[in-house]
Amino acid sequence: RDAITLQGNVELKSNITLASGDDPVDLSNANINGGYDVVLNAGIGAVTLGNLGQTVSINSLTVSTSGITAFDGGITAVGSTGINMPNAPTIIVGNSTSDSVTLTSGNILLNGGVVDGPGGLDIYTGTGTVALGQIGSTTPLEHLTINGTGLTTFDGNINAGAAGDINLSSATNVNFTGNTVITAATASFAGAVSASGSVDLTNVDI
Repeated sequence: RDAITLQGNVELKSNITLASGDDPVDLSNANINGGYDVVLNAGIGAVTLGNLGQTVSINSLTVSTSGITAFDGGITAVGSTGINMPNAPTIIVGNSTSDSVTLTSGNILLNGGVVDGPGGLDIYTGTGTVALGQIGSTTPLEHLTINGTGLTTFDGNINAGAAGDINLSSATNVNFTGNTVITAATASFAGAVSASGSVDLTNVDI
């Protein structure tokens, strides 16, 4: 199979599955809209995402690749599957610290591995679930903001760098699944917080 590239405005008329074998899937210059499911299978290939659902929400987005998945635009998905990437172990947010990516969906599952910067990440889920693995393992996020009344689960350390901000003040039910180190200039919490291990906030203003 060959690499897949979509550009410009794409209006979905049905559910779509794009399978590239082990080649890249590049949607970075596409604006994809319409109330249908988008499934991307790239094997070991890279997946680059542009804007999805920014005019008319898509129903869901599922990405499977052992390569890098890059967020270069905002994503809004209204279906129960939401934004589903447990089989995407390396996620890169933005191209620089000035980039900010917004994900809006009922459920957002990015817990397949690492979510790295350099950009900032804003997550909105309403009453849905957020599942995250390691944050900023190689490159810190510029910031992390989560807004939702459902369960937000962290399964790894969180790194926004020495100048970054972690804002969980609108995440009302936060769980840390193990020993967690949080690195940031500031961190804010307002809802219920639980942990099955220690949470280290050394040198973080709260």
